[in-house]
Amino acid sequence: MDFRRARTLAPYFEHLGVSHLYLSPIARARQGSSHGYDVVDPSTIDPALGTEQDFIALVAELRSRGLGVVLDIVPNHLATGSENRYWEDVLTWGRRSAYAEWFDIHWERGKRVFLPVLGDWMPRVLQRGELSLVFRDGRFRVAYFDETFPLAPSSVPALLDATLHRMERSGVQSDGASRLRTVRDRIAGMMSQRADPGAVDGAVDALGNLAAEDDGIAVALRETCATYGRSGTGPMRDLLATQPYRLAYWRRAAREINYRRFFTISHLVAIRQEREDVFAATHRLVLHLVEQGLVDGIRVDHVDGLLHPGAYLERLQAALAAAAGEAREVVVWVEKILAPDEHLPEAWPVMGTTGYEFLAGTDALSIDVEGWEQIERGYRALVRPRPTDFPTTAHRAKRTILTEHVTGDVTRLARRAMRLAGRLDEPLSVAQIGAALVAVVAALDRYRLYVLDAAPWYDRSGREALEGAFHAVTQEGRVAPSALRLLAWLLLLDPEPIRSASEVDHRVDFARRVGQLAVTAAAKGVEDTALYRYVPLVAVNEVGCEPSATWLFGAVDQFHVANTRRRRAWPCGLLSTSTHDTKRSADTRARLAVLSEIPDEWLARVRRWRRLNLPHRSSHGAHRRPDANIEYLFYQTAVGIWPPPAPVGDVGRRLEAYMLKAAREAKIHTSWARPDEAYEDALRRFVRGALDPTGPFVEDLTAFVQRIAGAGLWNALGRTLIHVTVPGVPDIYQGDERWAFRLVDPDNRVAVDLPHHAAMLGELQRRFDAGGAARRALLDEIVTSAEDGRVKLHVICRALAFRRQHENLFADGAYVSLESVGRAESHVVAFARQLEDAWSITVVPRLPFTLTGQRSVPATGDSVWQDTSLRLPEGAAGRTWRSVLTGDIVGERGGDGPMLRVADALGTMPVALLASTG
Repeated sequence: MDFRRARTLAPYFEHLGVSHLYLSPIARARQGSSHGYDVVDPSTIDPALGTEQDFIALVAELRSRGLGVVLDIVPNHLATGSENRYWEDVLTWGRRSAYAEWFDIHWERGKRVFLPVLGDWMPRVLQRGELSLVFRDGRFRVAYFDETFPLAPSSVPALLDATLHRMERSGVQSDGASRLRTVRDRIAGMMSQRADPGAVDGAVDALGNLAAEDDGIAVALRETCATYGRSGTGPMRDLLATQPYRLAYWRRAAREINYRRFFTISHLVAIRQEREDVFAATHRLVLHLVEQGLVDGIRVDHVDGLLHPGAYLERLQAALAAAAGEAREVVVWVEKILAPDEHLPEAWPVMGTTGYEFLAGTDALSIDVEGWEQIERGYRALVRPRPTDFPTTAHRAKRTILTEHVTGDVTRLARRAMRLAGRLDEPLSVAQIGAALVAVVAALDRYRLYVLDAAPWYDRSGREALEGAFHAVTQEGRVAPSALRLLAWLLLLDPEPIRSASEVDHRVDFARRVGQLAVTAAAKGVEDTALYRYVPLVAVNEVGCEPSATWLFGAVDQFHVANTRRRRAWPCGLLSTSTHDTKRSADTRARLAVLSEIPDEWLARVRRWRRLNLPHRSSHGAHRRPDANIEYLFYQTAVGIWPPPAPVGDVGRRLEAYMLKAAREAKIHTSWARPDEAYEDALRRFVRGALDPTGPFVEDLTAFVQRIAGAGLWNALGRTLIHVTVPGVPDIYQGDERWAFRLVDPDNRVAVDLPHHAAMLGELQRRFDAGGAARRALLDEIVTSAEDGRVKLHVICRALAFRRQHENLFADGAYVSLESVGRAESHVVAFARQLEDAWSITVVPRLPFTLTGQRSVPATGDSVWQDTSLRLPEGAAGRTWRSVLTGDIVGERGGDGPMLRVADALGTMPVALLASTG
């Protein structure tokens, strides 16, 4: 969606009740980018989105309706390729480039930039003639299919010599040839004198101008290029050997790549935000927009990838403050995944995280922990002997990433550790240090540790986590003790022995770079590997979550504790339920959570489905394809997104694409790095065969989904109301204002029909505002027909409107958990918000399928809730409560203190937001 289209939707955003439009990165990205996180020029707006004037017009339209703008920025990396002029300059000039130190390139021992872009080994690529020399856009370039790479200016004189020689042999004696020789001599002279790269570039530009003016020269230059395709492999091989970069087979990246990447993605190169010049250049656009008053908030993508996140955030906050002026504040949030017992560093000058910890805590409410444990036991029996448990699976997956996918990074750090060891009399090899480093990083219980600017170097939690990792590795006894001692000295930053004034700086830098490595191990090992390997109930296989009973125990109490802590420490932190990075949309997870309420039935269904689909599995030696683990994941995924109303064929294509991605991410039978075509073909055949619309599996699957889908909707509706009313700032992902049964990207990045949403919202508001019988009929209708998504849109709209009307209540109000008593007390989650005389109460059901006797009916009225009541705090006694969602009046009842019957609160709708505002 571009700026102009977003502007036309401003009335919808206003009526929905949101306060800000939260935009994915708007800087120039790779052509055709579907998301904007592959930025090639952070200094300009992406023309695919519009012009700066289009952006200004969008902001003006939003501001006229009381809305602001939050921008997503990507400070960690840029996309490589010819569209990135900074990267192009580095490939052209190597270490002489003005941007050579922008990128996190390891230039030691005179290495060239290692570019793992070839689809095969270099000799084979050359033999097949897949590399060619071209003259394009006024420059010589090396072409490899759709990609091209610049030639170093030092290579140009020889090519021009060949061109001039060809012109002379053909009898061409023209003014053009003389001018070409002048350009050739000028470039050669400047290169011999090591002239400034900018001046040389000007001379090379003259060549392009000459070719544009003289067709004869252009033809001669193209003929010179063509000879490189007719003269065997030698000339091209020799030409490539003189370039500041080295083209190589992509499979060599893990061991040989010499620049830091975004995780393991070679076309996303890390940049060094610790440098002031890099920060200034890459933040010029956003600071310009802030200076004009067009931006209200910033979301920092992948802050953990930076060398020193805390220092970066301080610099960012100072720059934003200077650009905004004293009268305005531009707030900052960071994308940060927190471990269960980890907290955001309080010294960071931010409003909070993007809210994955909220997602985790809220999702846990929908899981029956005893049912989870039963499913886990059944799952282990089904897929044995692999896997064992999630912590073990995650640990192994992190080791896989470190030893197979980022081997070069590990080796480089091990060599650096050996250099830092200096005169320590430790008989160690690089391999031993690397093995110890892998073990320690894999043992960390969080994404990364943050090294402070002075002793004690870590906060208490970080030091305990690091010491715990060393203890675990020591107990395993699999690595050299001397290597562990060396790493402990380096990473724990113990003061002795210190041999030079600069040594501590080198050790701090080393520790921070190990932190960057740890992020890759955690993100790729846990999120993108383990969560696809260990899949007993994928409702909790999500970013920031952990599929284990330990994490799920005491979910309600932990939920209230987390909300209380957030209200105190990070009251303006973002709250996410779905994002562009989640493995499944919130509504998909809510449906899958119902399985924890019926573990016996679920496991029986799986056994039945395995029998029904046995003909679609293929044999490979003693093994079946797909294996039991992937097949089990397929059944859960199908349950999560199954229609109606979507056509079976559409869902089938989505499932096939997802299962292929899931199998590759798991890295057991196939992977992105080593795809197994035979396995993948077998997997495709299985999915297509199972989803034959005339087959028994589809009929049985449809019946099962229809049985549980309603309970999934009530799970999702409760989470939706919680999302809008707990402490923090709710972030509603595009399209999530109605039901969204989506999977991981690219499935979650499809276009959303927002005009249809707008029309639906307008009709909802019109009928609700009419009051009386029209309102009552509407409420009955949207609950009875909940599958059409209007009920979710209604809850969001009404709750956001109330939140906006009582902004101080939700920004500054106390958070009070409410005790439930009665027959269904374990099935309700409730809390109050209070500021002076203003109160609100949120009431939602949990585990609704069990509550309603395994029926997908709304959890409303006396027949469901019977004597279940909420005990109100003293200040809430004696009040009249109005339902924000229905307009009804709800009164408290007497008894053992002031009580509110849940059946009264949930009389019409299965969730309630009650208000008493004095």
